[in-house]
Amino acid sequence: VRGVSFDGTNDYYTGPAAPLFLTGGAARSIEAWVYNPVVADEETVFSWGRRGGGDGSNMSFNHGNNATFGAVGHWGAPDVGYGAGLPEVGRWTQVAYTYNPTTGMGTVYKNGAVANTDTVGTLNTWSVDDTTAARPLPFRVAAQNDANGNPTDGLRGSLTIALIRVYDEVLTDADIAAHYGEEVALFMPLTLSIQYDRAAGTATITWDQIEGATYSVEISSDLNQWEPRADGLTTGSFTDDQGGAAAIRFYRIKRE
Repeated sequence: VRGVSFDGTNDYYTGPAAPLFLTGGAARSIEAWVYNPVVADEETVFSWGRRGGGDGSNMSFNHGNNATFGAVGHWGAPDVGYGAGLPEVGRWTQVAYTYNPTTGMGTVYKNGAVANTDTVGTLNTWSVDDTTAARPLPFRVAAQNDANGNPTDGLRGSLTIALIRVYDEVLTDADIAAHYGEEVALFMPLTLSIQYDRAAGTATITWDQIEGATYSVEISSDLNQWEPRADGLTTGSFTDDQGGAAAIRFYRIKRE
């Protein structure tokens, strides 16, 4: 997978003006796939609104390890961190955020699973800058908007971004998990290895385990006919007793 890399200092993208139905206290969801070699306090992935206050008036979706605002910067008390699900370093990661105005809850996701939930309250995301012209504020990638509508000099993302989606609705946990499951193979292809213990007569197959996924193992002697050997595996490893089998035995792993 190829993404766009940002240096954290000079690079950013400016998009169209954020639509009014994503400003104020509107429902919203954001998903992104990012690769970050080094995680800082607050690295912007995608933003709209603007900095400068009041509370709940900014919308910056981040990839950072600050406990208070590392995940989402709304300005002030409504900020959200990743909680125990701190960002991954040096590997592709799916991150997501939803805001539900009915409950006032913000939820952060990592690799298809809930990483943290926080009481955000009522948002009031700016739609225009603070100049006399009151210019509409744009979407930005890897940067935020200052109060005057210009891109921030700091807080920019020093990372690679391959995908961003924004919704004017609250995605469910199942929605985000499904999107992760559909896309993870594009970013983290399955790799496996087999080790044979001649003394014990066992073969151990290991593979990259995807969070929340289960796998089955099938065997074959000719690569044409396959039969099940194990299912419901969640650890990324399976040891098979060869039972003194003289014939060649092939294995394949399938995600259930």
